[in-house]
Amino acid sequence: MSYRGSEGVVREMSPLNPAELYVIVVTRNGKTTVVTGWRGWLVGVAIFVAATALLFVVTFVMLGVAITAAAVLFIAVPVAVGVAILASLFRSPRA
Repeated sequence: MSYRGSEGVVREMSPLNPAELYVIVVTRNGKTTVVTGWRGWLVGVAIFVAATALLFVVTFVMLGVAITAAAVLFIAVPVAVGVAILASLFRSPRA
């Protein structure tokens, strides 16, 4: 695998060089940007933290929806059963 270094020279990546193991390549509007070294690690950590935070937000929202739905069901089902029992008591004897 090769990439264009900061000097504009195409360099081959060596899997033995730990400084070149972490490379982020971003292409926008036809322009390619390569982030290596400590900046690459920093961008990678920032992306990881943002993805983890987004995952936690989605998890807590889904947990809140589940708890709310369960609470509504725990209240609505017994009320519906009670209303049905009361309705059966007030039913006319003709039927």
